[in-house]
This record gives sequence, structure tokens and C-alpha cells, in this order.
Amino acid sequence: MAQFDRLPESERDYWLADWQLSQVECPDCHRPVAECSDPARRFYPFRRVCYATMERFAADAAYSALHTEEAGAAYHDGTFTSWAAKRSASHPYSAMAGVTIGVADRDLAPWDRFTKDRDASPVAPDDSLGDRKEADDAGDGG
Repeated sequence: MAQFDRLPESERDYWLADWQLSQVECPDCHRPVAECSDPARRFYPFRRVCYATMERFAADAAYSALHTEEAGAAYHDGTFTSWAAKRSASHPYSAMAGVTIGVADRDLAPWDRFTKDRDASPVAPDDSLGDRKEADDAGDGG
């Protein structure tokens, strides 16, 4: 515990309490070690379902299935519309490079059919920009 001696008192108290907790708390289940290590005690598994995460995993699996070497679409050229089975100078990006699949409570990209169409572009078509495009045009002065 000498490692805490040189710290300011407020920090020392925090880290000392943290260390003491780590000595009695199980790092896996975060219960007291005396409780989770008791062989006579029963524990029952349960399941919690996050439907948002379930949809994200399904979208991830669908996207991954479209972009395999066997499908000839493991690497793209940066546009997400030109694919190749093998990495090359012209197709250096893997299907998941820079891609994060998420979920929302509304369709944020209705044009992007990335789980169904291998060549779906993440770039919104011009007509989907709506008010943003009009505001940009108004700022051009013409």
C-alpha cells in the first residue's frame, strides 16, 4: 500500500478505497467474493434482451454476408459501389473499414439499403438533402 503514500490525501483516499473494494469484490460478477465463491449458494442465469442490439447484430450479419471473398465483394475502392474479392491498389478497403453499424428509433438513411444491396452507397442522393440543400443554395447568393 506504499504506492498510495505519495499521492495527495484526497486522491490517496480514493485509490485506497478503490483498492480495498477490489480485494473484496469479484472482478467477474462484481459481487462480494465471499458471496460468489460460496459453493452452497445457488445462482440462476437470466436473459435480458436488447432489441436494438439484436437488430444491429442482424444488420451486421447481413452486411457481412454480402461482402465476402466468395461473393467477390470483400474489398472496395472507397465508394462502396465497386467491389473485388481480393485487396488491391484499386480496392484497398475491407467491407468493414470505417463502417459502424448502429440502430436508431427512426430511419436515418432510408436510401441506404446496405443490408440488401451489395453496391448500396452510404452517400445520400441529392434529393434526400431536403432543407439542408436549399439552405446551402441560399448561402451561395444565387
